[in-house]
Amino acid sequence: MRRLLFAVLLLGAVIFVPTTAGATGDKKLTFKVGQLQNVDSLNVTVGGLVIDYEIWNLIWPFLTDMAAKDFSPQPSMAESWTSSADKLTWTYKMRKGMKWSDGEAMNAEDVKYTIDRANTEQWNSHISITANLTATVVDADTLEIKTSVPDPRLPALGAYIIPKHIYEKVSADDMPNYTAEDKIGGGPFMLDEVQKDFTRLVKNPNWFGKKPAMDEVIFRFYADANAQFQALKSGEIDALDGVPEQSYATLKDSGTITGIAGNQGGFSELSMNSGCSSVPGDGNPALTDKKVRQAINYAIDRDLLVEKTLVGHGIPGTAIVPSADPAWDLKVPDGKLFSYNPDKDFAAVTRVATGPLVICVNNDLPVKTLRELIAYAKAHPGKLFNANSGNGSSPHLAAVQFMTTAGVDFTTIQFKGG
Repeated sequence: MRRLLFAVLLLGAVIFVPTTAGATGDKKLTFKVGQLQNVDSLNVTVGGLVIDYEIWNLIWPFLTDMAAKDFSPQPSMAESWTSSADKLTWTYKMRKGMKWSDGEAMNAEDVKYTIDRANTEQWNSHISITANLTATVVDADTLEIKTSVPDPRLPALGAYIIPKHIYEKVSADDMPNYTAEDKIGGGPFMLDEVQKDFTRLVKNPNWFGKKPAMDEVIFRFYADANAQFQALKSGEIDALDGVPEQSYATLKDSGTITGIAGNQGGFSELSMNSGCSSVPGDGNPALTDKKVRQAINYAIDRDLLVEKTLVGHGIPGTAIVPSADPAWDLKVPDGKLFSYNPDKDFAAVTRVATGPLVICVNNDLPVKTLRELIAYAKAHPGKLFNANSGNGSSPHLAAVQFMTTAGVDFTTIQFKGG
């Protein structure tokens, strides 16, 4: 099932902070965001936490941007692009006059350097995007990217572009120890300071795009979701995302906090291992039977799961979701869905296994045959004891079936050891 991402804003609580002494009386607009993670690393080759990506999204530029409405590619470092007929070669016209926050020129060389080094050193944050790409600087204003396989993501390139003049000074051996806290950026913001409980970003004066309304953004760390949520209610922070569904549901009557539900792009899944040995466990042979897998699907009420676990803020899924864009969701016709159907779930689907069930009696019991056992049990109702390994076990179910068929009554005793 696809989850929705919840963000909340404290209305009217964005803080205006006076500028430093000697300023002209202007006020600085500060936007404070709550986070449940502290920064792992601002180095794009090392960090991997959500908070790291949140900050990278603000301090590093992209070759192309994404439209908020449908995630379609939009101009960023590249102003326009064209493709070959087979869609394997893309030519980008670069924006002129771009600069990094330190004043150094930003251009196609930085994009090529990023792709080349990410592929050479297998950067975790980049390789899934750049692995099949090669980049060539045609001239000062033109970049060519070729893909060795058809790539439906192109012309969009969702990889962080890093400054060649900074990263080329860091060797591959030294890269894991590079903190990237040298306050160089190319996005709308740049790093100002990193402390134990917060990270501060300030506006990048050389940003080539639309100027942000905030002068600075502070990501403040909280140890748990409740403390973070209380900080929002008290006005200590202005916004937070990833709000638990139960907390989000309490906001409807609030007059000072507004909630925003968006498409997160994440999903929860139930996978069946029918024999793959490359993951923990070696699978269950019963799952090799398609009818058994179908029966399991019939037993899962996806609508109820969304209602109970996500408080209704989700969408029942039908397949793995490859993108945050809902357009990529697999549209399966209703007639081909294995939707919740308890009648089909409890119907016999196949014989999975066979095995003997033997009735054993104590030598002191005066019976020698099954017929004599039934007769003795009917003459002594509730006086005989049946042992099994627990409710729902095969011996227990067999004993119940035997008592029902024979019309006898045993007292059941369960043993944990079988």
